[in-house]
Amino acid sequence: MERVSVDIIEKTKNIALVVLVFTTILLLYFLWGDSSLDDFNFLDENAPVKKLLAEDVIVPKEIIISMGNGNYTVGKDEFPEIISTFKKFSKQQNLLVDEIPKEKYQEVMEYPSIRAVFNYNINFSGFCGRYGITQALGFNNISTLSELGFSKGRQDSVFIYDGASKKYFRIWCDSENNFTSFEDIASNTENTTYYPLKIYLGEESTNETLIPIELPTSLKTVPFEQDFNVGEKEIINTFAQTFFGESLDFVRILEESNGTVIFMYGYGQKILIISPDGSAEYKEEQKNIDTNQVSFFDALDTALSFVASHGGFKTVNGKELKPYLTEVSSISGEKNDFRFVFSFTVDGNKLYYPYKAPLTIEVTNGQVSYFRRNFIAVDEESEKQTPQTEKQTAINMLALNFENIKGILISEKEQQKQISFEQLANDIDGLYIGYYRPLTDREPKDLIPAWIVEIDGVRFFMDLYDGDWLGYSLE
Repeated sequence: MERVSVDIIEKTKNIALVVLVFTTILLLYFLWGDSSLDDFNFLDENAPVKKLLAEDVIVPKEIIISMGNGNYTVGKDEFPEIISTFKKFSKQQNLLVDEIPKEKYQEVMEYPSIRAVFNYNINFSGFCGRYGITQALGFNNISTLSELGFSKGRQDSVFIYDGASKKYFRIWCDSENNFTSFEDIASNTENTTYYPLKIYLGEESTNETLIPIELPTSLKTVPFEQDFNVGEKEIINTFAQTFFGESLDFVRILEESNGTVIFMYGYGQKILIISPDGSAEYKEEQKNIDTNQVSFFDALDTALSFVASHGGFKTVNGKELKPYLTEVSSISGEKNDFRFVFSFTVDGNKLYYPYKAPLTIEVTNGQVSYFRRNFIAVDEESEKQTPQTEKQTAINMLALNFENIKGILISEKEQQKQISFEQLANDIDGLYIGYYRPLTDREPKDLIPAWIVEIDGVRFFMDLYDGDWLGYSLE
C-alpha cells in the first residue's frame, strides 16, 4: 500500500515538473520569440465591442446640388437617398455603360442635378457589393468611384467619375422609363445659394469651387477637453491592456521626463506611446508577409475591427463619437497597403485638426502596422453663443487673408512671389465650413467655427465670422 502511495506521489511530481517546464518554455517563447500576444486572447470575450461597418464611415466630401440656372447649393444628408436611388436603378434590365467626355459630364451636371463627391477613390466593384448595387455588363470598365450623380437632363442615367483612371462614365437604361426624381432626392436641402468661384474672378477663371453668397449656418463655439491624461495611470493601463492583454507582466513600461508613457513588448515588436497631448500611438512589426491582393474594403474592415478592439470610436469616458473616413492613401505606393484617416462630426459639422488627425490607421498586407488616435471629449450641450461680430463673406475672408495664405504657399510650396489675389483664388481646390480644433494649453478650450480653404495640399483655417487667421496644416 505504501509502495502504491509513493508511486502516485512520484508520478504527481513528474507531471508537475513537466507542466512547470512547459510553462517556462511557453513564457520564454512569448518573451523572446516572434509570436504576438494577439495569438492568445486574454481579454473578456463577452465584453461589448461595437464594430462599425465600412458603410457607416464612408461619407462624401460634399454633395453638390445644381438648381439648373447657374445657382447651386450644398447638401448634407442626401447620400443615403442617392445610394437608394442607384440601387433601384441597378435592377433595371439592359443597362449599358458608356465612357463620355469630361465636357459632356460637366454639361449634364449644369441641369438640375445632384452628385456626391468623395475625397478618395473607392473600388467600384467592392462598392457595388457592399451597397447592394446589381452589377451589369460593362461595370468592370469602371475601376473606382470618386463621384456619383444624377441629372434631370438625362433621367435615364447614372453618372460616375472614376478618379483612378480620370474617366467619366454614363450608366443608362435602354428604356423609355425615367427612374430618377431630382426633387425627391434634393427636397430637404438648405436654401443658401452658392456660385462657382469663377463668377467672382472674371472671364479668365475656370474655378468651379462653390462659394456661398452668405453664411449658410450659425455655428457656435463648443468646449472640449483632451481625451487621455498621462497622469491617469489606471485609464492608461486599461487602454494598454487592449494591445498587450490583461497581464502587463511581460511588457516594459517606461516613463519619460515630459510625462510620456511607453509600453514595449519584446524587442520592439509592439510599442504603444501615450503622450502628454492626449494622443496614443501604436506600432507593430509584421508577423507574416501576405502577398495576396488586399482590397480597399478588406483593408477597411481590418482597420475598423482593430479600432473596435482598442477602445472603439469613443472617449475613455464612454462618449460615442461620430466618425467618418476623410482620407485614403497608399503608404508606399504598393497595392497591398492602405492608410485610412478618420475625423468625426460635431453637431453634424466636420471637425478639422491643424496637426495630424483624430485617428490614423495603416494596414499592410492585411495586418495593422500603425495606429494613432488623438480624440477629444466634446461637450455639445454646452455650446456658447454665436459671436456678435460683423460677419465677413467668403470673398472678403479670402481678401483679408491673402497675404497670410500667399506667405505660407511661398514657404511651403515655393509659390511665385508675384501673384495676384485673383491668381491665388483661382488655385483654390475647396472651400468648406466646419469646426477647427486649436492647439493651445489655454483654458477654456473651445472648438472654433471656421472657414476651411484648400490650395495645393495646404489647408488654411479662418474664423467663420470675423475672418481672422487661425492657422494652417499640410494635408
